[in-house]
Amino acid sequence: MHYIDTVKAAREIYPFLPDYKLNTLCDYLEIPLNHHDSGSDSRATAELFLDMCRRGMDVNCFVRRYTLCGCEDKRESIHSQSRLSSESYALLELLNVLSAITADGKINFQEMERLRGWIKDHPELAGNYPYDTVYRQIEVILEDGIVEDLELNELHKVCEQLIDPVGNGCPCAQTSVDMKGKNVVLSGEFSIGSKAKVESILTERGAAIWLLRTI
Repeated sequence: MHYIDTVKAAREIYPFLPDYKLNTLCDYLEIPLNHHDSGSDSRATAELFLDMCRRGMDVNCFVRRYTLCGCEDKRESIHSQSRLSSESYALLELLNVLSAITADGKINFQEMERLRGWIKDHPELAGNYPYDTVYRQIEVILEDGIVEDLELNELHKVCEQLIDPVGNGCPCAQTSVDMKGKNVVLSGEFSIGSKAKVESILTERGAAIWLLRTI
């Protein structure tokens, strides 16, 4: 499946905005939005896409590919291209599951059961992050045999932190983390500035920096 990464596109087309959440973009463009309503979100995203096209967006720069899970020959092809282990691929698949069930801003009982089923189907991932975090959270919810809305809300919060630890205030993303003696790989873009700036900050805190380069 091919799709357009509208978040990365928006960062390029509207570099002056404070963030690139759908409601922020819609407020700026005055696009009607009933946030977290699937129909409204879809229509607003389509109007956002058209506005970016009118502003000269090169669509080809933001096309991404997603291969549906469950097709073993395609999965093996992905492994050979990206050199991911089966374990790493499964952990990425888990993040996709978390993204899917949190997309509407909440998690209901059926979505929790879907997530629980995925966890039960992958016991080989025990001992890995974020698998263990999700497993423990679900176990806590089911401990008394009663699933309350408050518990589902907490599960949603945990899942969002796992998907985007920096943007959602995960404790592991706070500046108080001890970086001394840690090996850090830098790749991609950073919201606080250049790669050199990030490297400088981490080096000051005692981290050893590894730069990931594309050949």
